Amino acid sequence: MPIKVHIGHHFYGSGNLGDDFMLAGFLSELNTCSIQLSCCTPYISDALVTRFPQVQWLPYTPEVRQTAIKSCDVWLGLGGSPFQNSVSQWFIEHLALEAKLCAEAKKDMYYLGIGGQDSLAYQDPVIQGIFTRAKAIWVRDEYTYKALSDISLTQSEASKIHLGSDLAHLLFEKTTFSKCHPKRINVTLNFDTGSWDNLDSVIQSLAQLNLNEHNWLIQEVRSLPGSENWLFDKLSTSEKSNWTLKISDSPQKPLSHVISNWPSAELTLTSRFHATLTAAWSGSKAVTFAINDKLRSVSEEFGFKALNPSSSPDQVIQALNQAKSVNPALLKAKALLAKHSVTEFLTSIGLNV
Repeated sequence: MPIKVHIGHHFYGSGNLGDDFMLAGFLSELNTCSIQLSCCTPYISDALVTRFPQVQWLPYTPEVRQTAIKSCDVWLGLGGSPFQNSVSQWFIEHLALEAKLCAEAKKDMYYLGIGGQDSLAYQDPVIQGIFTRAKAIWVRDEYTYKALSDISLTQSEASKIHLGSDLAHLLFEKTTFSKCHPKRINVTLNFDTGSWDNLDSVIQSLAQLNLNEHNWLIQEVRSLPGSENWLFDKLSTSEKSNWTLKISDSPQKPLSHVISNWPSAELTLTSRFHATLTAAWSGSKAVTFAINDKLRSVSEEFGFKALNPSSSPDQVIQALNQAKSVNPALLKAKALLAKHSVTEFLTSIGLNV
């Protein structure tokens, strides 16, 4: 009989391509495993079902969530940044109920390939309770590893934290990006708080780079406040004409198609976590805006300059002129770390890998 694993994170299908990258990386390691997957999400679509048929996609209702947890063998928090509360409580509220349902049904909870978004989250007693409830956690960066280690009260709690890497590395290692296009820049910007005071001045200053191609690259298709679409709409008509608006995803296509058609660029300016990863794997020279801990952490890991969102246009231009690409050996090491974390999780729930 296959082991029933219920994926407890509910953001899949919401329109953020980075979520698909993580899930695909995880699924790529399950080819020989006897495992049955389910997930409750408010965002079920034909594209989601077609792209990930290995998962039984269920409605996000209280009754279905409770039934799914009761009938599973293991609950898994897969990918993303569950430890966050500076912008909103949406993820904490979701996880608090999941933990309650798991406790009632006596189901073990695991987290794999996860990170944190802000340091204040680890002081939240609800998050501390969720952490205590978990049987094992594989985090995707050293920032999260240290933060969880700092709130561990006992040796047994500390021993359940393991350093891994983002699961998207597993997908990127198996697929090939197109060669970086010289004199091209990809800009993928998102600010969770909404408006960005430096939008006009920074974007206008990029003309100083004398590039031939300017891509406004969309990772999040929804026009949420502060998202790529939302910010693009704030540009003047004349400034918009300098940019080519590109949607990074083709939901009806496999992710191998999306990656092979990624508009790889000599330069990348981003405040998106997975846009930073794609920049690294495609060989782009990237600069990030460190709007949260996960951007700060990934920038540090890759040696990318991490700017404060309030940085002046001159500071942005200087950083882009000095930007460097990532050593491929480092990327392969990240993929190997992610692979080990998946293997350890599968072994811990009784699967032979």
